[in-house]
Amino acid sequence: MITSKITDKRNPVALYVPYSDFVIERWNNYFLPALDAFRALGYPVDILPYAPRMDESIYPYYPIHHNPDVLERLLKERTVLVLANVSGFQQTDSDLIKAFVERGGVIVAFGPQIPMGRTYERKEIFGVDETLQTKTYSKVVVKDATGDRVKAGSHFTLGENQLPSWITNNARVIATFEDNSPAVTLNKYGKGTVITIIPNAESAVQNMPELVRDVMAHAVTSAGSKPLVDIIGGSEKKDVAVQEIPNGFRVAVVNHDSSELEVVLRPVKIGTQRAFGWVDLVSAQKIANTGEDFSLKLKIPGGGFRALEFRQTSAD
Repeated sequence: MITSKITDKRNPVALYVPYSDFVIERWNNYFLPALDAFRALGYPVDILPYAPRMDESIYPYYPIHHNPDVLERLLKERTVLVLANVSGFQQTDSDLIKAFVERGGVIVAFGPQIPMGRTYERKEIFGVDETLQTKTYSKVVVKDATGDRVKAGSHFTLGENQLPSWITNNARVIATFEDNSPAVTLNKYGKGTVITIIPNAESAVQNMPELVRDVMAHAVTSAGSKPLVDIIGGSEKKDVAVQEIPNGFRVAVVNHDSSELEVVLRPVKIGTQRAFGWVDLVSAQKIANTGEDFSLKLKIPGGGFRALEFRQTSAD
């Protein structure tokens, strides 16, 4: 049911795995924790590894250029690329990222490392520049909200985090640390948008999940897609899938834990002038809403799943 009715299309967000000689170390230290963070957040993401051109895929040749077919597909499908603590790119990915953003692509880069490139200036694309100082940060304060989940003045406790200190280069500052250095920024480059979150994905999701949801919703909207539902609750021991349908969406939550999981499904930006309702796709039964915003509280048994549809039930 999940594969046939909900996950038959690619997700609008993908974690990008660059071409690298050290990909095994990076996978364990950076990419897997980032994927777990998005599972905990309840946000479905694909994994997109670097794919070389066909003429650079077979020995004795090796990748030295970006793949133009991949670039065109990412732009056509309006995919948001997530970078997880990437320090730098080889020529292949440097060219791809630069062209992707210039032509309207959207990137969300989690720190604490922000990638340098061979064919671009980091401060121009990402809008931030490293000061070469390391500081201990314990708080993030929202300065300029990008959505409705958090407001300017909201603050989040990080614990004691030692992070590199950054300065902005004409980027819009969404949130700062307690010393007013940037914690979350939004930068325009060419036709595209780059959002930088200095804490790593795991720390950001654990300590300021609603801010991350706002940022991701802004990224998806900027790319030309539409955020559909917030899936709140649980840990990384779950998988989620979401797909838009006419007049609504479908969502599945799989509980990989042995104990019961409780989550809240909160539809995003549902107009009050229309009537919507939830339907269980397994039983085909309607489900009563738990909130005026059409949010729904679910309990999922250990090793089980729930698959639902949220759709308009009557005309305007």
